[in-house]
Amino acid sequence: MRLTLRTLLAYMDDILDPENQENLAKQVSESEKASELIHRTRDATRRLRLGAPPVFGDGMELDPNYAAEYLDSTLSGDDMSEYQQVCLDSDVHLAEVASCHHILTMVLGEPAEIDSDMRQKMYGIPGSIDEWHQSRVDTAHTPVVETTPVAPVVHPQALGQDEPVTEVPAYLKTESSSGGRQMAMAFAAALALGFVAFMLFRPGGLLSGNQEVAQEDPAASQNEPVENLATPDATTPDATATAASPPGPEKLAVEDGPADEPVETATAPPEDGSSSSEEVIADTPPNTPPADPQPQDSTPQDSVVDASPMQNETPAAGTPNDSDLPPVTPPTDPTTNNAVADAPIVTPPIEDGTTEPGDVAPEEPIKVASNDSNMTTPPVNDTSMEKTTEEVTAEAPAEPPEAPPIGTMVATDQVLLRLDDATSDWFRLPPRSSVMAGDPLLSLPTFRPSLALVSVLRVELCDGAMAKVDYADDGKTPRLELAYGRFLLQNTGMQSTKVQLVVSGETRTVELASTGVLGLDVDRPFVPGADVESSLGEFVATFYAPNGRVVWDTEGAALTVDQPAQWSWKEGTPKSITDNVEWLNGQSLDYLQQNVSRYFEKQLNSDQPARVQLLELYESSRRREDKALAAVCGTHVGQFVPFVQALADTQQQSSWEEHIAELRRAMSRSTQAAKLVHQTLIEQRGGALADDLFEMLRGYTPEQIGTTPEQVQAGVTRQLIEWLKHNRLEYRVLAIHNLKQIYGGKTLGYNPVVTEPARQDRAVKQWRSRLADNELVPTFAAKN
Repeated sequence: MRLTLRTLLAYMDDILDPENQENLAKQVSESEKASELIHRTRDATRRLRLGAPPVFGDGMELDPNYAAEYLDSTLSGDDMSEYQQVCLDSDVHLAEVASCHHILTMVLGEPAEIDSDMRQKMYGIPGSIDEWHQSRVDTAHTPVVETTPVAPVVHPQALGQDEPVTEVPAYLKTESSSGGRQMAMAFAAALALGFVAFMLFRPGGLLSGNQEVAQEDPAASQNEPVENLATPDATTPDATATAASPPGPEKLAVEDGPADEPVETATAPPEDGSSSSEEVIADTPPNTPPADPQPQDSTPQDSVVDASPMQNETPAAGTPNDSDLPPVTPPTDPTTNNAVADAPIVTPPIEDGTTEPGDVAPEEPIKVASNDSNMTTPPVNDTSMEKTTEEVTAEAPAEPPEAPPIGTMVATDQVLLRLDDATSDWFRLPPRSSVMAGDPLLSLPTFRPSLALVSVLRVELCDGAMAKVDYADDGKTPRLELAYGRFLLQNTGMQSTKVQLVVSGETRTVELASTGVLGLDVDRPFVPGADVESSLGEFVATFYAPNGRVVWDTEGAALTVDQPAQWSWKEGTPKSITDNVEWLNGQSLDYLQQNVSRYFEKQLNSDQPARVQLLELYESSRRREDKALAAVCGTHVGQFVPFVQALADTQQQSSWEEHIAELRRAMSRSTQAAKLVHQTLIEQRGGALADDLFEMLRGYTPEQIGTTPEQVQAGVTRQLIEWLKHNRLEYRVLAIHNLKQIYGGKTLGYNPVVTEPARQDRAVKQWRSRLADNELVPTFAAKN
C-alpha cells in the first residue's frame, strides 16, 4: 500500500484491514517523514487557536467541495496530488481534513458514543432556551394598567386660526349620569323578583307543595244514610261517582273512558247487613247496550263509587274504609292509568259461595293482586308461574364468584400491566388499583412496580417480569406463579410470613423472617437451533437472600438460610453470592433511560391495549432511544412489528444486538410467542424471506454448523457468508450476528450498513478466504 496522506489518515483512525494496518505501520516506522507528518497532524487537530478555512470561496484552497471530494476519493489524480500538497503546506487545511476524516469514521463506521452528561446537557438546551426567552419577555414588559376612555387631546393651533369647539361624545356624557339610574333599576328588579318568589313559595302559595284540602267532619258523616250516595248521570262528562278518601299525600287519578265501555262496579252492602263484608267485582258483557242514566236494575250495590277526594259523601257504616278499598279499575281496559292499574285489588270471600243476583260471572278467573297491609283472602296460587320461575332459574347459569382482592399497586410512577381474559390483551393497571386473586401481571423493562399484598408481603416486579398472584389452597397464604423475570420479595411485618412459589408446575414454600428479603431470577435460556415453536427449554431459577433469615422448604425438607447466600431451584444448596445482584439494591438507570422511562409512563394509558400503544410510540417517536424501548417492550406483550421494522432501520444499529437477544428470550419463553414472531415476519416480509429470517433468529445447532473443517465447509457458514451480500439489510444484520456468535465475535471489518462498498467487499472476501483455508473454527469446537 502506498504511503500517502489519505492512507495515513485511514491508518490513524484504525479503519484498515489488519493486514494493511500492519504493513502501513511498518512503513511509518521506517519513514521519518511519515512519523513527523503523523505528529504534526495530531498537533494541528488539537491546537485551540488554529483558524479554519472560509465556508465559501473559490479555488482549491478556499472551496470546501475540494475537501469533500478528496475524502471521498473522487478527485482526479492530478487534483488529488495538488490538494494533498495544499494540506501539507497548511496546518489549517491539514487539521480540517484530518478532523473531517475522523468524524466520518465515527459516524459512518458505527454510531458515535456520546457521554451521558453531554447528552443530558444537549437534551436540556431547548428547555433552557425557552426559559431564557420567557424570562426576557417577562422582564421586558410592564403590566398594562386599564384606564377609562378619555376625550381626545386637542393640540394647540397656530395663532390666527379659529380653534374648533371640542364636543364631548354622547356616550361619554351619558356614562356618568346613567350609572346611578342603572343601579336603581337593578335594585327595583331585585325587589320585584323577591316579592314574586315570596308569593309563589309562601305557605299556601301556588308552588308551596303542601296545600291543605278541606276535609269533612267524620262525626257529621256517620249519621248520613246510605241512600244519600249520589249516582251521577252517565251522560255527563264525569260518569263516575266519587267517595271520600282519607287525607294524606296520596292522590288517585282515574282516566275517564268512553261511556260504552264495560266498567267494574263496587257493590255496597244491602241495608239489612246480611253480607256486610261482601264485594263482588264483575265485568259487563261486551254486548250490553249503553247504560241509561238510571238503569232499571240499578241498586245501591251497583252504584259506582268515585275516588275523588273532593266529595263529601262517606261510605255507610259497616263497609270498609278507603284504605281497605283501593280504586277499582277495569282489567280489560288497556287505556287505564298506570297508577290505578298497579293498585292492589281486594276481593273479600262470599260466605255462601254464591253470586249476587244480576251479576254475570267473568269468563276468565279474576287474578287477585297482593295487598300486604289489608289482605283478607290469600292470593291465588299460580302453578304455571312457579313452574316458569323454576325453569328460568334452572336454565340460568350460575355466575362465577368474584375473585377476592389480594393486594394493591403501591407505586404511582411505574407501569404494571394486567391481562384481560375477555380480549387476551395487556392493559395498564391504574396507580393504586386493587389486584384481584388470579390476575396475571406484567412489568415492562425499565419499570419496577411494587405490590402490597393483603399479608405483610411486598412483591416488586423488576424490569420485564411476568407472574400470577393468587391464594394458596388454605385461602390465606399468597401464591406466586412465576413465568419469567426478576422478583424482589420483602416481609414488612414484625412476624414471619410464608409465600408459596410455583415455577413450571413445581411448588416450593418460603418463610421470610421479619424484614427478610428474597430475590428470584427465573428464565428459560435461549438454546441456538431449538424448535421454539413446538417445545420449551428447561427453566433456570436462582434465589438470592442478601440478608439471610429465610427458611426454604424443598420437597418436605426445611432449609434455613441465616447468611447471605444464593441457591438454585433444583439443587437447593445455599452458597456464597457470586452473581451480580445490583438489581436487588434498587433500580439503577442512567439519565437517558430515566428520561425515556418517564416519557413512556406518561404516554401509556389504561384505555387501549399496550401492544397498540407501543406500536404507535415506535412509529411516532423520533428519538432512537424511544424506538428502542418500544421495540423491546413489544416483545413482552406480543407486539413484534417494531422489532421487524427496527432490523431495517439504520438508526437502530446500536440496539440491534439487544433487540435480537431480547427477541430470542421471548421465543424461548413461549411457543405462542415464537409462532407469533414467525407470523409477523410473514406479514411484514413475505413467506420466502420470513423463513430465512426466522431460521437465523432461531440460530443453529452444532450439527448444523459442524465441528471439523470438512463439516464447517459443508455447514451453514457458507450460506451465512453469502447472505452478507444480500440486498436486504435484515439479512445482513442477522447473518453477521450469527457469524459473530459462532466464531467468537469476529467481524473481519464487516459492517451490515453499506457506507463503503469496497470495504464491505473486502470483508466478505476475507470471510470466504478463511472458510476456504479452514481457518474458521467454531467456539464450541475450540473448547472441546
